[in-house]
Amino acid sequence: MTSTSDAALITGLRKAITQYAKAKLRCGAAGYVWDADAVLHAEEHCDKALQVVNDALAQAAARIEALSKAEGERDEARNEVQTIRNDVANEYRAENEALRTSAKRALAERDALRAQLDAMGRRVEEAERDTARLNWLENMTVNVRVPLVYGSRDLFWATPGEEKGEISDLRAKVDKHAAFQKDTTHGPL
Repeated sequence: MTSTSDAALITGLRKAITQYAKAKLRCGAAGYVWDADAVLHAEEHCDKALQVVNDALAQAAARIEALSKAEGERDEARNEVQTIRNDVANEYRAENEALRTSAKRALAERDALRAQLDAMGRRVEEAERDTARLNWLENMTVNVRVPLVYGSRDLFWATPGEEKGEISDLRAKVDKHAAFQKDTTHGPL
């Protein structure tokens, strides 16, 4: 698609070529007449027409060179834009992969923490049940015995206090005997 300046350049070039051709015909026609002034005038007209043609050709060559340069710059710009797009896409891919890896790691850590939390929850529940059992036992008379190969023997007795609501010394006795068992190398009592 040509621009207005290109169309004007082409029209000027056509006019110059037409003038050159007419001048050339006049020169040829003048040569047959042998009129020196007419030949000189026709040659001058021919030279002017040739100069117009040369100027139009120079303008066309300059325009073609400018268009070629602009096309080269456009191609360079396209290549640069494509390079930038590729770089941005590669950076995005790398960042996306890093985020995926980080997310996988975070999910694994979350699962590990959930497992630890569940285990702790089970231990807390067991401790609460043990505490509830011991609280219940404090309100009872308890005979703690040591198992032996053939039968068992008394370790201690714990009974609630005389007054209603008074708890027994069961916890203190359990702690005392557990500490004694740890300190001795005899094994179980």
